[in-house]
Amino acid sequence: MRILFTVHTYMDVNAGASGATERLADELRQIGHDVEILYFDDLPVSRFGNLAPSLFALLLTARLLGGRYRQVDVIDSSSGDGWLLFALLAGRRRRPLRVTRSHGLEHTRVHADGSPRFRAKLYSLGWRLKEVEWSARFADLVLLLNTRDRDFAERNFGSNPTFRLTRNGVAAQLVGLPQPTPYAPEAQLHIVQLGSYLPGKGVSYSLPALIGFLERHPAARVSLLGTGSGVPPSEILNNFPEAVRRRVTVMPTYENEILPSLLQDAEVLVFASLSEGAPLAVPEAMACGLAPISTDIPGPTEIIRDGQNGLLVAPRSSSALLDALERLNGDRALLARLRKQAHQDAQRYNWASIAEEQSKLYEDAIKRPRRRFTRRTSN
Repeated sequence: MRILFTVHTYMDVNAGASGATERLADELRQIGHDVEILYFDDLPVSRFGNLAPSLFALLLTARLLGGRYRQVDVIDSSSGDGWLLFALLAGRRRRPLRVTRSHGLEHTRVHADGSPRFRAKLYSLGWRLKEVEWSARFADLVLLLNTRDRDFAERNFGSNPTFRLTRNGVAAQLVGLPQPTPYAPEAQLHIVQLGSYLPGKGVSYSLPALIGFLERHPAARVSLLGTGSGVPPSEILNNFPEAVRRRVTVMPTYENEILPSLLQDAEVLVFASLSEGAPLAVPEAMACGLAPISTDIPGPTEIIRDGQNGLLVAPRSSSALLDALERLNGDRALLARLRKQAHQDAQRYNWASIAEEQSKLYEDAIKRPRRRFTRRTSN
């Protein structure tokens, strides 16, 4: 098959949506597909800030509608990219399979994410949400990362597309790592928080828990990795009391291939996010032998089984996070069991098997009769 992915972001193999797309594309090529990806880098949108995704959709339509769409079998667009293109292709006799891929459905995130910055990016909760909805309504196949997002889409985005769950994987160098080795019961925990230092990632709730644990345990350590460029490391460190600051490491960026070395003596992942599609940080940390403590929200709950391969805690609760850390610190046998099972479960998040699943989804969708778009009727 000839497959074209579109992603409304810049190409960065170490980032979420673009990294996942790059790895999926690589594996699809390995099994014989011809794959191309279009990013912001390929279209002149960089100067338009929050309007860049909308402009990307328009320029994408202009680029493909002249006839280039006939050169591909599948157009797989991140949510919101394809609304105009898919609508204009609806009446074409020979058209590619139109796929909308959500990397975390904006409609469900906006009700959980407390970040004004995030809401601003959704154009006051209006236009961007419409673009995402229209992209789904005019698609033949809609791919979502968790059951909450799928259920919402099925209820609200009409009956024309087929809705299916998909999943993200971990980088190849993280699959097949040695099983974690338990540390001595008296050893102090090394706790890791992976991900951007943003309100939506729950940092205002994880920070008090991490500080509380460091103050109770004078030899414990904390590493905040992949915090991003939005907040300088010095500013993040200043949020920790001076007495514990020397035991905190902040790393704004890292490459995936060095993650195992960064986590080689770590035991626990803290993931306090308020809303997620399918967080890559969780299976990546599990593959490196960490036991995850995560907020009990859709996305992580597709991966973590409470008490079996990690712990789930109430969102927006610093005390719940701290209690979970103390539980694992006090029960090293439980910690060892969770780490072992987490590592084992992470092995199924390999991109080779996910690419095979994805190829089958395309093939099945192409075989199905393409339904014409119908308007939603009011009850």
